[in-house]
Amino acid sequence: MKKIIPDDQLNNDIFEMERFGRYIILKNIMSPDDLIEFEKYLKSEYSMQILKINTEIKKIRKKVSECDPLELLSFSAHNTWLGFIKPYDDFEISNDFINRSTEYIQSIFVSSPQNTTSSTCTDLSKKYHQIVNDIDYLHSLIKEFYFSFGAHLKELYPNLSDSTVELIIEAQVMYLVRGNRYPIFELEYYNNLLTEHNNIFLELFNLTSEEIIMGIKNLQYSLTLAKFDSFESLINLFENNQINYASNDKLLNEEKKKIEKIIDKCVGTRLNNVAQITGWPELFLKELAWEINDKNINFFNDSEFSGWPVIDLPVFKRPFIKIDNQYYCFDYYVFIDNFYRVLQKTITRLKPQYNWKDKQQVASEKMVENIFKTLLPNCQTLTSNYYPINNSKRNFAENDLIIIYNEVLIIVEVKAGSFVYTSPMKDFESHIKSYKSLIEKADYQCSRTKHYLQQHEQADLFDQERHIKSTIDMTKISKIYTISVTIDNINAIAAKAEKINFLTLNDSTISIGVDDLMVYREYFDSPLTFLHFLNQRTLATQEPKLLLNDELDHLGMYIKHNYYTLELKNIKNCCKSYFYGYRDDLDNYFNKLYSPQIKAEKPTQVMPDLFQEMIHWLDHSNIPNRFSMANYLLNFSTEAKEQLYESILYVINGQNSTKKTIPIHVSGLGDDSLRYTCFINQRNLSNFTIKQKRDYTLANLLRDTDDDRYLLDIFFNEENKIEKINIEKFHKNDILSTELNNIKQLSDSIAKNRLLQYKKTHKKIGRNDLCPCGSGLKYKRCCLLKNNNHISAKI
Repeated sequence: MKKIIPDDQLNNDIFEMERFGRYIILKNIMSPDDLIEFEKYLKSEYSMQILKINTEIKKIRKKVSECDPLELLSFSAHNTWLGFIKPYDDFEISNDFINRSTEYIQSIFVSSPQNTTSSTCTDLSKKYHQIVNDIDYLHSLIKEFYFSFGAHLKELYPNLSDSTVELIIEAQVMYLVRGNRYPIFELEYYNNLLTEHNNIFLELFNLTSEEIIMGIKNLQYSLTLAKFDSFESLINLFENNQINYASNDKLLNEEKKKIEKIIDKCVGTRLNNVAQITGWPELFLKELAWEINDKNINFFNDSEFSGWPVIDLPVFKRPFIKIDNQYYCFDYYVFIDNFYRVLQKTITRLKPQYNWKDKQQVASEKMVENIFKTLLPNCQTLTSNYYPINNSKRNFAENDLIIIYNEVLIIVEVKAGSFVYTSPMKDFESHIKSYKSLIEKADYQCSRTKHYLQQHEQADLFDQERHIKSTIDMTKISKIYTISVTIDNINAIAAKAEKINFLTLNDSTISIGVDDLMVYREYFDSPLTFLHFLNQRTLATQEPKLLLNDELDHLGMYIKHNYYTLELKNIKNCCKSYFYGYRDDLDNYFNKLYSPQIKAEKPTQVMPDLFQEMIHWLDHSNIPNRFSMANYLLNFSTEAKEQLYESILYVINGQNSTKKTIPIHVSGLGDDSLRYTCFINQRNLSNFTIKQKRDYTLANLLRDTDDDRYLLDIFFNEENKIEKINIEKFHKNDILSTELNNIKQLSDSIAKNRLLQYKKTHKKIGRNDLCPCGSGLKYKRCCLLKNNNHISAKI
């Protein structure tokens, strides 16, 4: 086999990296002795690196405390905004760029005394740029420190496995990622979760949940698109000569105020003033904001990693800052990512007896149920389901949600609890505990529910009072999926939960955040295509070589490769395999949806129109096994779909000419090969009967020595539009002993006709050519061999 040359290669005597397209192989090439020496070096560097980082933090804190808070925060936020409007070719937007300076500067201001009198700097812009650069440098030092931190962790906790230490480091890196949801989904998220708490908002703040949600909407726009729109208004004002230089002083003042307002939005703080934007009262805002040098903050203390920008920052607890009796928000992601949990902590702090948890669970389960109702129209949903444990009459377990669609049953557990807010560096044990609670526990609950259902042909579900509320006919279910949905986004770990060694998982449960579930609802127009993806996503949980860091990379791989676990078939188990960049097109599409002026083109699989028409017909049919039919068709590779499409067009034209049925025969060897016989039924023809189609398919199965073969039966109307589809799977034992001879004779007749037809159009059949009979074997091992044996028998 010819060796494939990688697109990129890196070797630093520690690791070797090879990239093949979007696939990366990473190998540790150090010898055991080198590895021991390298870890010793990392441990020795631990204290020195901490000292270096702390020194840099002290320097940054001093510089920040000498600045005007409003000016520096406005500069930092505006500087970040400028980064996002550079041309794509010049600047590739990445999560590393998102507001690292703003969130840290604000955290320093609210936890440090001001010292503006000691500043002698006259070039403030230069100083502000230096502070931002210093913070970037600080982050680079901390990234280097992670290696020493990992070595130090293994020394402190010898029982920790290497993979667990790696996961802790990865979790720390992902702790800094901002942007849980695409902007288009933010309002839906908050509307679903906050409406349930309307009464407590009224009681404490005299605000309705609707007013809070409207404020979130206005602030989201103000921190994102509003600045773009303001610059556009200013440009249009000058380009279109709309400025009215009236002689009337009143009109001139009004025009001046209009321009000043637009300029303030462009370069001032008008778009950051929370009260002006949202209309929220001070009673509410004061609970969501810190003041300068707030006495309730202990960010800089004597604890390890105190004041570091990679731990839980004060802005995560209160995203707003109070400056000169005004409330400001300068960081979009700090606000939008954390605001739901900020409100939860605020309410429970002001009224500890309020039962936020139960109301949150109700709202979360309803939200997830509604998403599945959109994904799978007309599905049956069952919520708050109870069932006996081990046939006990006293001990019952609860399941959150069961969905039944066609022959598919989906078991769902909804985890509405909050994920630990501290950084993994400071409290990795709490992180492991949270992962176990949100992922491992949900998997166990799903597995237990699945086991109960599979034990009964008629599975009873009970309400809380132990009364039967529903009975599921499990004989009609061909496929069961299990899904755990979290309200907090733990995407990076959940996407590969089954590969994490400290989690004990019993089943192929998919762990997914509600943020990504909303994406799936928006992306999939076809319920059967969604279920096919769900099938591929479940297979991915069983593939140890597939390592993805984001749930939407799974969707991206599905769009690109369809049956995407097959991409790993020839990859060795000796190294780590990473696939990256598969979600890029999805990011581009969903981010554009928030801006109505931008045309967004949805990334989709390459599929012939006729194939889409078949899936569309199945989607809107009521046949009992349409899921299995669609799943079989959608498993076809792109090439196989094109082949069937072209064959159908050829047969339609051929049948119109000959007025005879022309079956389509596809054979292949191996478990992954397609083996089917397809009949194209047209109204103007005398089509095969059901028995003729069955016998013809079984005859092909017998001749090809297949274990199984599919019969595809597609019906077209006069306009060549699909009006019916049926797909049936046959096995060897479907051939009755009483009909075996007839089937054999038909098989020989079919093979003979194919040979004759081939010889009419070809001079000779090569010994190594595929046999024209359609067996999938070479001619010398099929009909040529049989013919020679037949001649020998005569002699």
